[in-house]
Amino acid sequence: MKIAGKKPALDTRPIVFQRRNGQPIGFTLTALPIGTDDRYNRELRHPVPPFKDYAREPKTGEFLYDRDGRLIHTYDVQDPKYREARRRRNRLWTVCMVVEALANDPNVEFESKRENFKTTEEWAEALYREFCESGLAMGELNDLIDAVMTLSGLRTDEMERARADFSQRGASAPGGGSPTTPDEPKPTGNTESGSDSA
Repeated sequence: MKIAGKKPALDTRPIVFQRRNGQPIGFTLTALPIGTDDRYNRELRHPVPPFKDYAREPKTGEFLYDRDGRLIHTYDVQDPKYREARRRRNRLWTVCMVVEALANDPNVEFESKRENFKTTEEWAEALYREFCESGLAMGELNDLIDAVMTLSGLRTDEMERARADFSQRGASAPGGGSPTTPDEPKPTGNTESGSDSA
């Protein structure tokens, strides 16, 4: 697609963290092109909750069947192992989004290269470890995620939940600060929720 005879260029924006120790850290972010989130949704496996029971009609207790005559399963989305796998998957997905947004920053380099890993999941795990060891404070990493979301227009539950997961498990280091960016509102999102049926 072209507009006025030209292909639109992705928006690029600098972001600077003013750290408490007086040393600023700057990044150059590029908006994520359409389809980036879908690509990583395909490449990173979604965990499946364990089987819980067969669905029943609330009043009669009779089993429920789908259109093909098969029993409808329900799943335990509160299972601790499933919830941890889901949090992990959200973190890896968000890592990939941030790394894509930093791809054109000449000052940022990741040791983990995609071609050196068999799967996107293994690559994302290595990238996550790099973030954890980067020296960024938790708040700085969360603000970086915020900036990527705002620049790219992302407002997904996955990214919001993953941002919370970074706060619990992500990188921490002394000297956290807040970023300065053009006047952009802070994104908001929903908290994690689930249903017992699938």
